[in-house]
Amino acid sequence: APSCYQRPIRSNSRVVRVISSSTVISAALLLSAAFLLNAIFVHALERNFDQRLSSAMDGLLASIDLSPDGKPILQNQLADSRFALPLSGWYWQVQDNNTGETYLASPSLLEQHIPTAEDDASTDGAGLFAYSAKDAKGTNLRVIHQDISLFGKPQKYDVRVAGNFSELSGEITSFQHTLFGLLAGLGL
Repeated sequence: APSCYQRPIRSNSRVVRVISSSTVISAALLLSAAFLLNAIFVHALERNFDQRLSSAMDGLLASIDLSPDGKPILQNQLADSRFALPLSGWYWQVQDNNTGETYLASPSLLEQHIPTAEDDASTDGAGLFAYSAKDAKGTNLRVIHQDISLFGKPQKYDVRVAGNFSELSGEITSFQHTLFGLLAGLGL
């Protein structure tokens, strides 16, 4: 004979525990995925931005010649007009590695200098350093720096090119909103 008596579901039953633990684990995995994907995206943006700055440095180095007294001179201005706009966040400079004297600087720098690296500079293994800094206006900069000797001379020059990394903050924010929105929808 079938029994009409069924056990009531208690709050400490296995079903409730399995659902609760799977909800917590799923939320933790979604949060981890969000932070990991965000970090990967920002790192890829930095790498791409560093490549753009490296191309600008190559153009700068191709435009430098030495005067008869051995000082670097600029043959041609860089094609990118952002390096001419005052305090635009797009800068370049060439300094004497020993004395720190600035020989050449972009018009955008005015009388400022590109900030030096803090402790977080990374290198590509070929002597090119990349780091983040802020200019006099507080603009977030991405800077690449290399010590170069020109035309086989023993004198080394400190060459820096900086770009306005704040321009990418809109892309980062848009990606973050999309990412967190999608993962929140998935979580629900």
